[in-house]
Parts: sequence; structure tokens; C-alpha cells
Amino acid sequence: MRVLLTLLGAAAIAVYALAGMMLANEWALVAAAGVPLPETIERMADAREWHTTIPGIGFAVIGILLALAWAVFALLPRQRRSGWLSLGVWAMTVTAGAPAYWWASFANLHRVGDVFVDWDAQAAFIAASPLYLASLIALPVGVLALVQAGLRRRDSTAVA
Repeated sequence: MRVLLTLLGAAAIAVYALAGMMLANEWALVAAAGVPLPETIERMADAREWHTTIPGIGFAVIGILLALAWAVFALLPRQRRSGWLSLGVWAMTVTAGAPAYWWASFANLHRVGDVFVDWDAQAAFIAASPLYLASLIALPVGVLALVQAGLRRRDSTAVA
């Protein structure tokens, strides 16, 4: 069961990372500009504002590496860490995705705002809202899981 949950958790982080990449590089731009991506990029280039995929790809690569690192962490021998600690680290990784996505998407969305006077910032936010919501839900889960892990560790060291 632990292996299955770890695979699902790592997959969730990886999907979050890939969705963030697509949002930062394409989906949020289209939502904000209100025109298809090729036209958005063309109008940005005409205004000497360049579309870049580097931050989005970086977000995805770092997210996938974090997913793999968390899976290794979670599957290491249990004598040293509890399921609560694994859950807490997973949830805090997901929580950190929201500010990381914001930074990854900032350059392209800022450029869209410079080029499209009537751009729709709210549409870009709504497009990214599943990421923000996942991070918001993960925050209390992570805090509670880490507190529980700390309490259990304290209890286990007090007995020994």
C-alpha cells in the first residue's frame, strides 16, 4: 500500500508540475490575451515583448525532480521516518507549488499585460486556480501531518 500511495503522490506532484508548465507557457497567456497562442506570440513580438518557455520548463523539471526525490524519501526504510512525515513533506511540496508557479508565469503574463491593454488578468488567475486550490488545501494537511510526525517522534524518543 505504501508503494502505491507513494507512486500516486509522486504522480500528483509531476502532474502539478506539467500543468504549471502548460499554464505558464500557453494556457494562461491565451486566457489573458483572449486570442490564440500564435497570435498572442506574434503581437508580443511586434511590440518587442518576447514569449519565453524557459521558466515554465524549469518549473516542470524542478517539479518532476521534486516528485522523484519525494518518492525516494517516502520509500526509504520506515525505521527512520513515519507515514505522517512523508505526507507532511508531500503536502508542503504541493503547497510550495503555488508561489513557484507564480514566479514561473510572471514574465510571460507581465509581457501580455504590457502588449494587450485590455488583457484579462482574472481569466489567467481562473485558469491557474486549480493549482492555487491544490496548494491551499495541501497547506493545512502538511502542517497537521508534520505536527503529528513531530508528536509521534517525541513520544517514541521519550519511551526509549
